[in-house]
Amino acid sequence: MNASTKQLGIKKVCKDHQAKLVCLLETIVRLENYTAIFDNFISDWKYVHNGEIDNTVRIWLGWDPNFFNVKEIKKSKQFIHVKVLVVGTSNSFLCTVVYALNTMAGQKDLWEDVGSIAGAVTTPWTILGDFNVTRHQNEKFGGEPIRLEGIDDFNNFIDDSGLIDLKWKGEAMTWNNRQSGDARICCKLDRVLVNLAWVDFFRSSEATFYPPGLSDHSLVVLAVLDEANFGPKPFRFFEAWIGKDGYDEMVREGWEQPAVESDLFQIQCNLGDHPDNQNLVLLESQAKVKLWEALAIEEKFLREKSRVKHIQLGDGNNSFFHKSMICRQNRKHILEIQGEGGDMVKDSNQIKDEAVSIYKKLFGTDSVDGGFFPSMVPL
Repeated sequence: MNASTKQLGIKKVCKDHQAKLVCLLETIVRLENYTAIFDNFISDWKYVHNGEIDNTVRIWLGWDPNFFNVKEIKKSKQFIHVKVLVVGTSNSFLCTVVYALNTMAGQKDLWEDVGSIAGAVTTPWTILGDFNVTRHQNEKFGGEPIRLEGIDDFNNFIDDSGLIDLKWKGEAMTWNNRQSGDARICCKLDRVLVNLAWVDFFRSSEATFYPPGLSDHSLVVLAVLDEANFGPKPFRFFEAWIGKDGYDEMVREGWEQPAVESDLFQIQCNLGDHPDNQNLVLLESQAKVKLWEALAIEEKFLREKSRVKHIQLGDGNNSFFHKSMICRQNRKHILEIQGEGGDMVKDSNQIKDEAVSIYKKLFGTDSVDGGFFPSMVPL
């Protein structure tokens, strides 16, 4: 989230999915920097994070206060547990966002902490995120064999907490190491768990796992479609993994490359069904290169139009150049003038009328010495 390209890409995904409650994992933002990045990330939203735990924001949860009121209950280095109240109704649910450590010792602490919450829960509850462990042997392809102890611990936690996997569609393997051949590893590390109260209350809810785009993990959208419970505007919960990679998959806000994006998305969908297909792995790499080249061309175009030649702003300067271009264009236009009555005039048609009126009074509209002063002055 330190890169502007990441921020713009996530904003676009939020807009595309009409997300009102958003969780970001692995943001890698230091505590002293979080205000500058998150305060204006999405205008008028509120948020909580776990940066106070170890000075790095690993989990960020934001929401639109017009739709939700979110109350923080408990948090640690590996999770944030909140109560979400739906504005305009008496309905609420519990939500626990998880970003587990990759060690068995750390995961055992997580299972114990979250498991202690389960005993007192009687309302709808969802736990979702990166659990960093699979439930079954067939949820991993390639790499070292899965440690059965880790699987047993995870499944025991799920059973003891009265949880089940929510109905889902999309990517079966939600993470891959972006390698090919014998070095390729794919796993299902990300999931949405719910209790029986959730299933009873949100009967139409489902999770969708999209191909990796913002990072090396799948994008998860949990859609709750129950109009009976939430009125005519069902909400969506969006969860994204930021990661340290994935710059070549960013999409700038207000800019589209339909052909390149569509090709990459289709390849990644096919790759999800056939993770060991080396031809698809190669095509994915080539599509990413094309997308990054297209983004570089766009930046060059905007830089030339903005007339800003030398600037260093980190990964992707498109937002800066676009704003510079707009400022340069605005300098060429009269946006407002002070009218004869002393009032500020901003409407373009009124500005023209004021200019014509002034010149008529200065020069008149009649011919003088065989010449003629036009009554309309080009602007």
